[in-house]
Amino acid sequence: MKARSEVLLECVLRIVGMIVPGEGKCEKKSPPRKEVQDLFKFLKTMNKQATKRTGQFLKQLEKKEGKETKRETLLKQVKDVDELMNEEIFDSELHK
Repeated sequence: MKARSEVLLECVLRIVGMIVPGEGKCEKKSPPRKEVQDLFKFLKTMNKQATKRTGQFLKQLEKKEGKETKRETLLKQVKDVDELMNEEIFDSELHK
């Protein structure tokens, strides 16, 4: 049993390949309406799924960027506190 995507791919290939070579010229055959409707429905579904996945990816990317910004801020704060503590220790040793 063929998967739905394989059947639709065959429909696409049939619709695209509707040009039948004749004696030196090509005749166009009109594709069956049902096949065109199935193809349109399939492409519309694929487009909707792709749009959804793109949205999910961008949301996840923004979330990761926010976490990275927060991480960098915390690292800067730790560095500043460390420098301040070192300065205070140095000053306290000088005034003993």
